[in-house]
Amino acid sequence: MIFRVSAVYERGDFVGFMKAYTNRVPNLRIMNKISYIACRAAGVVMIVSGLINIAIAVYYGAFLLKNAAIHIAMLLAGAFLLKLPVNDLSGYKMWNKYQGQGARIDTEFYQDEYRIKYFGNDVPRPYGEIKTLYSDDERFYLFVSEQSADIIRRDCFTQGNEEDFADFIAEKTGLLWEGYDSAEARAARDEDGEDTEEENDNQM
Repeated sequence: MIFRVSAVYERGDFVGFMKAYTNRVPNLRIMNKISYIACRAAGVVMIVSGLINIAIAVYYGAFLLKNAAIHIAMLLAGAFLLKLPVNDLSGYKMWNKYQGQGARIDTEFYQDEYRIKYFGNDVPRPYGEIKTLYSDDERFYLFVSEQSADIIRRDCFTQGNEEDFADFIAEKTGLLWEGYDSAEARAARDEDGEDTEEENDNQM
């Protein structure tokens, strides 16, 4: 065994997966952005409308209690839309349907395959089944189909580490990482690190 990850998945892992899934597909990424903007815009419109209606009512001396309740409701609804985690809702929905909440899942990586152990099952998976590699700053996503991925938490390695793991999986699959561990993202982080060290040296 080269790497081992032992994790109890949480709602945030499913939210992260849905974001990874969306970011990989251009059309979904555009639709997701449109939904986010539309929701926030609707919230702003409702708040502005409520404030304008209250101002007009006060100005003309027609501020009635029943109308005030309507305007306050508009303000609250607008605030709700501004705070609504639009991009996370699909992840919340998937998490609510997940029957393994609270269960520990062990994923072990060997030279020719990795094995997923959960609920008494031991599922082997050849590296050739992985179609896409995607990552964020908390997880790796090994996509075995367009809509399905094995989630590997960065903070749950019990053998090996995340840096070596990223290189190992890329070598085994012959695929390039997308997202946080892409070549561009790594180069940008390395450049930022060098700039920070240079600034510290200058300050000394």
